[in-house]
Amino acid sequence: MASIFCSKCGTESAEDAGFCSKCGTALIDPKSTIQPDAQPDEQPPTVTPIVQGSITAPPSLGRPYGTPGTGALWLSILGIISLGITAFFGVFFGVAAIKEAKRHGVSNTKGVFAVVIGSLFIVPYAVVLLSFMFSASDSSEPATTNSSASSQPSAETMDPTPTTDLETLRDDLLAMGFKCTPPSGTAGLSQCSKGEVDTAAYGKMPAQTVNIEFETGAVHGSGKPKTLKTIGKYFTVEDFGDDGTGGRLFGT
Repeated sequence: MASIFCSKCGTESAEDAGFCSKCGTALIDPKSTIQPDAQPDEQPPTVTPIVQGSITAPPSLGRPYGTPGTGALWLSILGIISLGITAFFGVFFGVAAIKEAKRHGVSNTKGVFAVVIGSLFIVPYAVVLLSFMFSASDSSEPATTNSSASSQPSAETMDPTPTTDLETLRDDLLAMGFKCTPPSGTAGLSQCSKGEVDTAAYGKMPAQTVNIEFETGAVHGSGKPKTLKTIGKYFTVEDFGDDGTGGRLFGT
């Protein structure tokens, strides 16, 4: 009878014995054609080709990716108490949050609100700031003009006498019988004269002459005491003495 050896201890046993008589190990006939159970064909893993420009983000592991823009939204809201300073950063980070949300495929609502709210604060403050800058520049120009003008004699310094007083004096002289010429020349001279005297040195000449300079405000000439009194109602008259014809030389 054929025999079979134990694969574990090497003890010889009969061919038809099922187990080793020494160690009890199951005996397998080497001539046996028993095949192991067929394994199903394994399919190779599917590889999805990556096309440039169409990359899809893999699903997130663990907790899902949140929507970006929370910080930017708060910065924009706080712009109302920071005079728009934080709102500027809120708009900046809000734009970045919109791009980040698009890249991760999540909602960009917070980023959009951050940009909108921040802009609502920035625009009014920017308008006020620009208005203040323009008003400051406009106010500085007249100051410069006034400072340069103050270094030069003003019209009032050159002509301290109001024009109305000169015109009123001229009207009074006309009412007293004087004849006055219209103002002329650079001094705006109006010569008022009355009467006539015959002098040995100059021949016939006006008995009284009042010269009114409208540009300088000066009044001078020769006249009777009544004429000097009329002029004295408007100006301080200086009497320079007799003019040789019974009148008085004067000036203001």
